[in-house]
Amino acid sequence: MIRRTASARRISSARRISSARRISSVKRMVAGCLVALGAHVAAMQTFGQEMQPLQQPVRCFFDADGQPLRLNSKKAGGSGRRKLCVADWNQDGFPDLLLNSKNADLLLRLSSPEPGLRFQSAGSLANQNIEGHDVSPTVVDFNGDGVPDFLGGAEDGRLYYLRNSPTK
Repeated sequence: MIRRTASARRISSARRISSARRISSVKRMVAGCLVALGAHVAAMQTFGQEMQPLQQPVRCFFDADGQPLRLNSKKAGGSGRRKLCVADWNQDGFPDLLLNSKNADLLLRLSSPEPGLRFQSAGSLANQNIEGHDVSPTVVDFNGDGVPDFLGGAEDGRLYYLRNSPTK
């Protein structure tokens, strides 16, 4: 039988206390984040006014035919998650959507007098497949021309850049 010395027992006890303190610290941090998140949600609800209860959701995103915009083909997460970036890709003054796909799918915002926002699919930005599983699309202006360019973070750990050449 191995006997632990008094010194080993003190070290073991100190490790348990240190571990308990770390867990307690993490619990406080998580609680603080939840409080901050609650404050952020409350601020989003009020928009600088008195606290109002959230209103019933209203469908406001539609495809070009006026049908509710659907970003996945299957129900209940069967198609996976979608990541998106909002930017005026074609420089027409309306915000467009870039969605994760083999590189990024572009949904162009249509100007329409009807209520709601209508989008037309313009397909993928390029033919090259850069996804292993999921691309995270965003926009940058590395060349300083005032036009948003595509930057995609892929599962292979690389960043992919595509210069935007908008045509109005």
